Amino acid sequence: MSTDVTTAPRVDVTGLGLDELEAFARSLGEPAYRGRQLARWIYRRRAAAFDGMTDLPASLRARLAAAARLPRLAVVARQEAPDAAVVVITGHGDIKTAVEAIQQGAFNYLTKPVDGATLLATVERHARTSL
Repeated sequence: MSTDVTTAPRVDVTGLGLDELEAFARSLGEPAYRGRQLARWIYRRRAAAFDGMTDLPASLRARLAAAARLPRLAVVARQEAPDAAVVVITGHGDIKTAVEAIQQGAFNYLTKPVDGATLLATVERHARTSL
């Protein structure tokens, strides 16, 4: 059964795991392996748009553009708090996104799994530098 992409809200596919991407592909009437292809483009190649996913059919790329989003790191809200630090913790880290996070004001950028010692060291470092 295919999803009507004209009325359904666009799905943020950057947060989906492999099983979810396979299910999303099936919801578009595609075989599950299309979800694996999407995963490669999203998490290995860091695709910023569907039109560059050249191993997907053009018709699927058009449907993806209508049904899904590939958002990058975005500031949703900004509140000034001089004594607060923003630490970005992600399961899909890469250098480009880390640099973008730091440029937007994050104190640090950590990738999962984050052990307690690393997180504690980050908090302590912020405490020392903010005094």
